[in-house]
Amino acid sequence: MKKLVIVESPTKANTIKNFLSKDINVIASMGHICDIPDKGMNVDLKTFKPVYEISSDKKDIVKKLKAELKNSSELYLATDEDREGESISWHLENVLKPKVPVKRMVFHEITKNAIEYAFNNTRSIDMNMVHAQESRRVLDRLFGYKVSNLLWVSLGSNHLSAGRVQSPTLRLITDREYKRMKFKSMDYCVIKAIFETQNKEKFDAVLYSFNDKRVVNSKEFFDETTGEIIKSDSILLDDAKANEIQDILQNAEYRVTDTKTKEVKTASPLPFITSTLQQDANIKLKFSSTETMSIAQKLYESGFITYMRTDSPTLSKIGTDAARKCVKEILSEEFLSESVKEFKSKDQNAQNAHEAIRPAVINNTFIHPSQIHLNAKEVALYDLIYKRTLASQMKDNIRLSTTVKINGSAQNDNFVFGATGYIEKEKGFRKIYEMSAGQEDDKSLPLLNVDDLLNLFKASISHNKTSPAKRWTEASLIKEMEKIGIGRPSTYAFTISSLIKKKYVKKVDNNLIPTFTGLVVIKFLEKHLSNYIDYEFTSKMEEDLEKIEKRAVDEFEFLQNFYDGEDGLSNQTDFRITDRKSESEIFLPMLDEKYHIYFGKYGTYITDGDKSHSIAEDIFPYQLDSDMAKTILSSDEKLSTSSIEFVAKIPGSGKEIYYNSKGRYGSYFYIKDEKNFISLPKGSKRSDWSSEEIIKLFSLPYEIGEDDNNNSIMLNTGRYGAYISYKNKNISIKNLHKALNLKFEDAIKLFEDK
Repeated sequence: MKKLVIVESPTKANTIKNFLSKDINVIASMGHICDIPDKGMNVDLKTFKPVYEISSDKKDIVKKLKAELKNSSELYLATDEDREGESISWHLENVLKPKVPVKRMVFHEITKNAIEYAFNNTRSIDMNMVHAQESRRVLDRLFGYKVSNLLWVSLGSNHLSAGRVQSPTLRLITDREYKRMKFKSMDYCVIKAIFETQNKEKFDAVLYSFNDKRVVNSKEFFDETTGEIIKSDSILLDDAKANEIQDILQNAEYRVTDTKTKEVKTASPLPFITSTLQQDANIKLKFSSTETMSIAQKLYESGFITYMRTDSPTLSKIGTDAARKCVKEILSEEFLSESVKEFKSKDQNAQNAHEAIRPAVINNTFIHPSQIHLNAKEVALYDLIYKRTLASQMKDNIRLSTTVKINGSAQNDNFVFGATGYIEKEKGFRKIYEMSAGQEDDKSLPLLNVDDLLNLFKASISHNKTSPAKRWTEASLIKEMEKIGIGRPSTYAFTISSLIKKKYVKKVDNNLIPTFTGLVVIKFLEKHLSNYIDYEFTSKMEEDLEKIEKRAVDEFEFLQNFYDGEDGLSNQTDFRITDRKSESEIFLPMLDEKYHIYFGKYGTYITDGDKSHSIAEDIFPYQLDSDMAKTILSSDEKLSTSSIEFVAKIPGSGKEIYYNSKGRYGSYFYIKDEKNFISLPKGSKRSDWSSEEIIKLFSLPYEIGEDDNNNSIMLNTGRYGAYISYKNKNISIKNLHKALNLKFEDAIKLFEDK
């Protein structure tokens, strides 16, 4: 009889099959086969155990697994090595009820050596990991069920929801947005100079002080929250003052008064863990965290990288040896660190039994990215992992940084300029890996000594404006979540994608911007359930959940206290709102007091007491000032900030075609005053379409021409795209541009050729 190995996915199954003998059958469970039903709480509040059922879409798979098991001599559960994988194995054993020996098979990479070792060195299911996963799942269900129901009742919309990790993450985003809305930008000028040495070498410098007073020349002079100037004794240059100083500079004499050089060392980076991979892929490849994890999953299951859900930067000996071997082969031994670099997570809760994300070791080495035959995105992510792993075993980057102080004087005025430059002493890991996208090039200074005389080659004025803290990107948000302890690495991608899916947040140019819905949810939670979105409380909860796996905390006592304790969830959510309108009001710092914004059953609307008007979904809170409020209330239609463009008039009828770049469901063309619109074809830009083509789109179906017997060739579009019809026969035209520009002669030839 054959032995049966169960994994989660077909890709993983196909890869593992290649490394096991033919008398072993490998099949996929397609992820979890059991789950807590969506409707209702489905948690026993006496035992805090969840109710499980076989997922409706997994019943056929379970039948297949049971049939395969009947003809098997042993069962190997080879799901992922984390808590989620352990839980899947536990459910499989409970549902399949095998009468043959059951073995838990775990591995960190899908290579021949790793799979063979795992197959011959099995263990039993780790129930501590199962309890830890189940406790998280129950906690999230209790929180989501109770708080979401409270939101529905209080704000009048059953589309709202809250989550243990999701809600404090949303608070991070909304807090940042409110700081941005309250920020007051200020204009300031910076005077820059190009100096020339006696040897005609030029370099840049910036004015630091004028007549012994510091000159505002960077954002460090301003409060990052309010935008107001911090150092009141410094000089803020406006245009007039800057021009005055610029004129004085022309007649001054300059000399070097101080030079300092120091060595700046940048340590080689740690190998990737889940969070740092998501951050780097977002910054350098513009991948969302969800996309990164999806691609990494494919790379792992195909045998190219180690397991991608880990919070440990540790490299195994075979991983370290392979990395150092690759550095020697593609660069040289001189780039390697003198000794092997070992890494351990600073996070006490990190699962250090796991390994960092690295390329899989095959024949004692890593596959070079150029030899990976996958799609472009998969190769790009593998390349990032490959280079980061090699960089972790390379020498540090060493630079020499030089700062120069330059004094100038003209009659009764004196100036101080400063210049900074650096040269690279030892490239180190930067030979293969940059710590950030587009790291600056070296900017060296000429050799300067104290008392060297300098000539002012040019002085210029730079106009600057203070700006609020940048919005969170996925990369910066994940870094902050990790820093303050919101969620775990395996939850970051799901949390952010959930906020976007629920329309609490929108992603624009990689920035995460809260919507009105997001603001009203956070306002409610901050007012009534503030401790659950408190960052320290959330972090402490994560620590307790980690301790459950280590048996340092009893899961029943933890869940009972969380739900039934004096300050537990049950008591804190036991109230009803009497003034729903007050709860649903959203306050914006830019609006006059006469305007009020409310979240309603059918969307957000604004009122001044006399008039009310809905606010279009594509208007963000930060855009709504008093001027826009006035415009919305005076509008007869649902105002949008969309970019509306006139396209053309249809010949004959004179009807006007317009283009809306920010429609609710994407960009589209439409005829004014008619419910007639055409979505911009997927994958194309507005600039791809001529006015003539757009007019033709609104004329479909239309006749291309007639043959000598008055048989028409018609162009039309259907479910599967554009097609032409002639004598009761059809031919598909995949390229819509080609179809719209098809001439009669070419159309006839297509039918003749067919």
